Amino acid sequence: MKKLLSLIFVVFLGVILVSCDKEKNPPQSNDPIDYVSQVQLTQSFVGKTFLADGIEEVTLHTAVDGDTLHVYNKNGDLLKLRFLGVNTPESTAQIEPWGKTAALFTKDLVEKSISIVIQSDGGAAVLDATGTRYLCWVWYKLNESSQYKLLNLELVQVGYSLNQSSGCVLYKETIHLAAIQAMNLKLGLRSDANDPNYYYGEATELTLRELRSNISTYLGKKVIFEAIVVRQDGTTYYLEDFDGETNMSYGIQVYLGFTTSSKLKVGNRVKISGNISIHLDNYQLVDIKDVIGSSAKDNLKVISTGNTVIPKEFEIADLADTSNTNIINTFAKVSDLTVKDVYTTKDKDSSSYGAISITCEANGHEIVIRTAVMYDLTNKYITSTSGLILESNFTDKKLDVVGVLEVYNGKYQIKLFSMEDVNFK
Repeated sequence: MKKLLSLIFVVFLGVILVSCDKEKNPPQSNDPIDYVSQVQLTQSFVGKTFLADGIEEVTLHTAVDGDTLHVYNKNGDLLKLRFLGVNTPESTAQIEPWGKTAALFTKDLVEKSISIVIQSDGGAAVLDATGTRYLCWVWYKLNESSQYKLLNLELVQVGYSLNQSSGCVLYKETIHLAAIQAMNLKLGLRSDANDPNYYYGEATELTLRELRSNISTYLGKKVIFEAIVVRQDGTTYYLEDFDGETNMSYGIQVYLGFTTSSKLKVGNRVKISGNISIHLDNYQLVDIKDVIGSSAKDNLKVISTGNTVIPKEFEIADLADTSNTNIINTFAKVSDLTVKDVYTTKDKDSSSYGAISITCEANGHEIVIRTAVMYDLTNKYITSTSGLILESNFTDKKLDVVGVLEVYNGKYQIKLFSMEDVNFK
């Protein structure tokens, strides 16, 4: 009898302990957790500025890629932002699987938002390692009845970004949990599926004329062609090829990002491969492969050197109509221009600080010449103490100019790279 009572007591005690354990550790649900809905913006941004206080409501300028935005603050200054806690695949100078998908996801949300708030990781704003972008958490609100959502966290939760929270303080733990869940659920880049916005095929070999004439159909795809380097602006290069059948030249912009190539020298004819991307309404070639010693079909190759490219002469009236898209990025010359207005970019945080916009007129038509950031160490021109070319060189002048045709705000403008491409009259 005592043994029976002891057995009953042990079983009863076991039931109590199991019951208590269930209270303490409830069964885990198989349903995904919406971490984004659990995190709220609690810091007030009213009357605050991002640079001084670490938080501010801003206005969108451009969604660059999955984890980079350009915005305007309350003073109208352009701020370049790099998201904290995340690292989306590349979609600009290099194109990686899920990079374009992440970029489109970010672009869609911020463009539909009625409010965007940026927040530092505590205290005043801090720049990233490049010294050009501010690190921030990005909050967005789609309508008046919704709460602000943390975009950084959402990118990780849906599987469009790896978490990079080692240097963060705010939201670090939640970012980590969302990353584990995305990995367990095999979402986005953590899955075995192909990215629907990434081109996995081989490069299409074609002429620059064929590419330029049908460029929208090659967006996101890999191409390979021959062309001559006509001008360079930092790590952006302009290539052109003459087509004898149409008696026209066709050009394209090539963006290398933070790398350079000794093969892309002005006058070199190259065989180049990359992906067609679009940035600020301009098509460009990105994701260039230049591996030393590689004989791969898509590796950058020099065909010949010392080639001379003669710019095509345009009347200013010819450039009033932008419907002829085949001349975009071609090497052009426009003569007998009268300078009407000059403006210099004065934002020292901008990569275009010191670039000059020159509004010119001829025969009742106007066109803008936009310079690269130009320096002169020959004492031939008016410069700042650092040798930066100043706008006073152009004020009230008449000139001929050689440059590359670009489209900005729906109008053609001429990109000027060197004072040697200007003939003052």
